[in-house]
Amino acid sequence: MLGILASTAIASHALAAITPNTVNLGAVSAPFSVSYGNTFSGPSLLSFYDDYTFTLSPAASLSSITASINPGSFFGIDNISARLYQGIGPFSAGNTPLMQAWSTPFSAAPGITGSTTVISLSTLPADTYTLEIRGNVVGTYGGTYSGSLNVAAIPEPETYALLMAGLGLIGFMARRKNTKPGESLNA
Repeated sequence: MLGILASTAIASHALAAITPNTVNLGAVSAPFSVSYGNTFSGPSLLSFYDDYTFTLSPAASLSSITASINPGSFFGIDNISARLYQGIGPFSAGNTPLMQAWSTPFSAAPGITGSTTVISLSTLPADTYTLEIRGNVVGTYGGTYSGSLNVAAIPEPETYALLMAGLGLIGFMARRKNTKPGESLNA
């Protein structure tokens, strides 16, 4: 009898999964920035997966930072990480294009518990994507996380050509200004 009670107590401390939270951020074009997050109340030792879906048009660069700070044992999230999928979930290995695998959480600073995770991609083609956040709620009364999704425009190739032409013209003018009267520019 004592063995059954002990095994039940140990099993009750295992991480329980909670229903995934799915948020549709809609159509996104650069420049764009949005905050996201979730708060969990109740008992600790819950595992969660939250999905943030958006449609990107035109192609752009994307960055995301997600953080959780744990003020003591009352309110906290551990092992927070993020990944980015092309498409809309549910996701399975080999079935949905993975743009960036699970990021690795790292501590905010010495003496502060919590974690931060970052995704940074230089170019994403126009399509629908899902940012998935996961973690473990370990606070006695729950936990919270928040993040920011940022989308920036990618310069067109014509922009680079115009920039190079402008720099060449400035260089030519500077060289011309430094030549003495009667001196050739080819010297």
